[in-house]
Amino acid sequence: MEKNAAFAARCSMSIPIFFTPQYSEGLRVFDGGAQNNFPVKVLLDKYPDTNFLGLYLGAEIYKHEKKNFLGDMLSIWTESSDPDVLREYKNNIVVIDPDPISTTQFKLSSEEKEFLLESGRLAAIKFLDKTNIIKKTDLNFESRKNDLELLREKLKTKKRKKKFFIKSLCLLVIFLVATYFYGNHLSF
Repeated sequence: MEKNAAFAARCSMSIPIFFTPQYSEGLRVFDGGAQNNFPVKVLLDKYPDTNFLGLYLGAEIYKHEKKNFLGDMLSIWTESSDPDVLREYKNNIVVIDPDPISTTQFKLSSEEKEFLLESGRLAAIKFLDKTNIIKKTDLNFESRKNDLELLREKLKTKKRKKKFFIKSLCLLVIFLVATYFYGNHLSF
């Protein structure tokens, strides 16, 4: 079944809970990122001689994060073949690492927006340098990359502090509610 690119792009952003899914032939269509985030193999199985340029949002080097038991069980279902695809088709893929900005982080500061833009610019420069179209040394690449990494660390620190504050606030509320109910329970 052939669909146009605009429909496919809209379906691609149908993250369950966050966006209303599109419908195709009476079925809901969600983002397939959990199981097939970068479906290059699907494209090449159908059109084997296709030249393509992919934009991949994620780390260039796969980092397996330590998880708890439930997280490990979930990764059996969600673990993707992205690292293999990235290695196999590295000459056709621009890897843009948006970390620490997540897919569902919609309200971005000016600093976060600039971080994402510069991440994309530097990824494009690196790709074009690799294909000998431009020279990254002509574009002050290393200095810009260092500045970007400093900004990435600054944004990660802000995110950690915000998470800590929210967790602390939740614990305080739980403590106050428990104290209130415990105090009222003793007075009966």
